[in-house]
Amino acid sequence: MSTSNKFTENVNESLVFGHDFRYAHAAEEKAESVALMAARLKRIQAQSPETLLYARLLQFKIQMEHIIEQGLDNDMAFVHCLKKYGEILYPKMQQFAHDLALTPVQLSHYLHGRREPSEDFFNKLMLHSEQRLPAALGFDTKMWLEVFYAQKIKSTLIKHRAWKRLLLDKK
Repeated sequence: MSTSNKFTENVNESLVFGHDFRYAHAAEEKAESVALMAARLKRIQAQSPETLLYARLLQFKIQMEHIIEQGLDNDMAFVHCLKKYGEILYPKMQQFAHDLALTPVQLSHYLHGRREPSEDFFNKLMLHSEQRLPAALGFDTKMWLEVFYAQKIKSTLIKHRAWKRLLLDKK
């Protein structure tokens, strides 16, 4: 007994993945996407600088929460967050270093993972976050520590597994 009908046969034959069947022609689809991008650009340009800054900071906070919850397959999660934070708030990293009471060279060492953050650095960074980020954002300053230690835990576990494999291979 066959359960196919003309409708399902036509649908199966015309299945093309990645094609939007709402549009009759590719030109129509392209024109609509251009119009949509123009509308988005117009809306973004109408936003105040404060609104855009708040949106970028909110996105940053969500990225940090994601790193804490799921982890990042990167040994540089903390460095990534620190760079992003500096880029959002400052046009030049020298000003960021000044506000953290660091020399530009010291900040550069942190930003490139050449120096591990000290307790003093975390205190400065958390105080800076408290002062610079709007309270409405709901940014918890301990997230800096959580990102750093989540990265450390993941890195240590990976090294431990490699060490264990090497030990077993020697036997």
